[in-house]
Amino acid sequence: MPKQETQHFKYSMKEVIDRQIPLADMLKIEPTVMERLITERDFHRRIKLFKEEIGINIFTCNGLPAIIEYSLNKIYSSKGNVNMNQLAAETGYSTRYLRKQFDAHVGMPPKLFSQIVRFQNSLHMLLNKKAFTVWDVINENGYFDQSHLINEFKKFGYLTPTEFIDAVSKKF
Repeated sequence: MPKQETQHFKYSMKEVIDRQIPLADMLKIEPTVMERLITERDFHRRIKLFKEEIGINIFTCNGLPAIIEYSLNKIYSSKGNVNMNQLAAETGYSTRYLRKQFDAHVGMPPKLFSQIVRFQNSLHMLLNKKAFTVWDVINENGYFDQSHLINEFKKFGYLTPTEFIDAVSKKF
């Protein structure tokens, strides 16, 4: 949810991270729209109504500062392997200012966001039908060693890479 315009929300992005907040409490929604959403019986029409009335406001991105846009693009294009000091230097701002802007607009520090992007890329590699080994994942995603990969997997996925692969292979 990082590319969100905060004016549509009642809370800052930092306030909603790791919390469960009812949609009506989270968004600025007209009571009539909420009532139509609740009373609509057809699921597909409810989805359509949500997209038309609420989604269009949520999923637009025209209010992010250039530093955040640039940083997000850099993090995504590098698959999460960005040095924060280097990123700050490229943007012309201090790491402290960059962190403050990320907290305000993304809801978490850039380093944590980068780790999540790297973890997502690692998951994608392991879920891909090609035969990637754990060492391929380590090398491709900039982990220092196997313990670094395992620690990050446990941090975000609560499993080791091997446990994850075993769990996925049992389901399919």
